[in-house]
Amino acid sequence: MKKKLKPIDDSQLLAEAKKDFYQYIDIDTLNQYTDGRYSNSSLLAMRSDWNRYIDFCYRKSASVFPPQTDIIQLFLESESLNRKYSSIRRYSITLSSIYRLLGEPDPLRQSHIRQCLMTLRLKKSGDQKQSDAFTSLHLELIEHKLGKSDKIIDLRDLAIFYIMFECALKRAELRELNFEQISIQNNIVTISLDENVYPLSEQASNSVIKWLSHIKDNYSPVFRAVDKHHNVSDKKLNDSSIFRIFRKAAELIGKPELRFSGQSARIGAAQDLHKRGEKITDIQIFGRWNSPVMPFQYIGNSSQSKQHQLRYKKFKPWD
Repeated sequence: MKKKLKPIDDSQLLAEAKKDFYQYIDIDTLNQYTDGRYSNSSLLAMRSDWNRYIDFCYRKSASVFPPQTDIIQLFLESESLNRKYSSIRRYSITLSSIYRLLGEPDPLRQSHIRQCLMTLRLKKSGDQKQSDAFTSLHLELIEHKLGKSDKIIDLRDLAIFYIMFECALKRAELRELNFEQISIQNNIVTISLDENVYPLSEQASNSVIKWLSHIKDNYSPVFRAVDKHHNVSDKKLNDSSIFRIFRKAAELIGKPELRFSGQSARIGAAQDLHKRGEKITDIQIFGRWNSPVMPFQYIGNSSQSKQHQLRYKKFKPWD
């Protein structure tokens, strides 16, 4: 959600936009006003953030336009009682982006809002622990557990573990993965992600092919929900489903205390490449990161990660 939006300069369109944003916004409307700049997952997040803020304004009988910084501060502080700082930071970016889009002053430039965010960041500094890495060793242990299973859900989950680790997939990339991105030749599966091509290992390819054998069409996303009767749905997975799949991984290897999440495979992939002697720039390209910030953080080099944060963007209170 870092793409800068140009403020709407047409007075009639601006009036219509403010009318739309004064109430709960939907995905299509949001996508229209943002000129299709955001991915579907980003639009979903922005819609959720803005509608949460609108709901707060309704409950407080507060006006949405022009932005009231005292209400925004109260909203952020109220949400911080039950949300992690990462969510508060995202809310702040959403509000900033939408208000600037609508030609309003950016409320987050106000000193007391900046101070509020910095205070919340310090107060909640312990709630942003990095997920544990899902490593090649964990993958081997899970292969031993699920490799001979003929249960559809096990076939799906094993394929997910392999493909997310060997391609350093993001959750959104897994959710949206479609058949056009997959090719199979000589029983080796190749995944295309943007301009990158990832040939899977033999074991991973076998696992993916087994899962694909249970898909009756090629019009929906590759990875889908499986109901309690072991029927494959045409619905794609959501973030909660992916989180539960990785929590299951921790239980399968007998270490439920591990904090696995949908990000764990990307962390493990970065660490695995680092142990093999790959340069940070190559790791960045492999994982499709925009900068070396996250690769450095994932391999444990926090000082370099912070240096690159300062190099790649100006200081903001939510960084």
